[in-house]
Amino acid sequence: MSAGSSPDKERRLSLASWLCMAPGLFSVIAPFALLLPSHSFDPDWPDHARFHVTWGAGKLLALGVNLLLLSRFGLRRGLRWSWFGLAANLTFGGLVVIPASRFHHGPLAPAHSHDRSTQLGALTLFLGLLGLAISAGPLLGRPNRKGDTLRATRLRR
Repeated sequence: MSAGSSPDKERRLSLASWLCMAPGLFSVIAPFALLLPSHSFDPDWPDHARFHVTWGAGKLLALGVNLLLLSRFGLRRGLRWSWFGLAANLTFGGLVVIPASRFHHGPLAPAHSHDRSTQLGALTLFLGLLGLAISAGPLLGRPNRKGDTLRATRLRR
């Protein structure tokens, strides 16, 4: 953090950074723990279906790495653009799963009826969105007094 930022902003951005890392960690681990072993190497699946699962696992891995980098090195440092990057990744990489799964599986089932990996994925997505909400004030809010933003402090150096 910069020398002129308040301790409250630093704490909020640090907490938000940790929360936004949760969906990133899940997205890095899930392809190797869930998708690839159970689907990509299943000989009963057609080759084309296994290709798409492997491709999707690679995209999920890339999304997770991106979330981790944006959280750790962008959001924590108070870089405003990282908030928008995280919001886009969580929206198009996570929230888009909900309408897609409803299209294929029907109405939303109660949470207790989902398997643990789905529940864990939903929890990490929620934590990421909570991190965005916590960081929105310090990064997107109006400054209380002249120059009271992280960016303005950096520009004065």
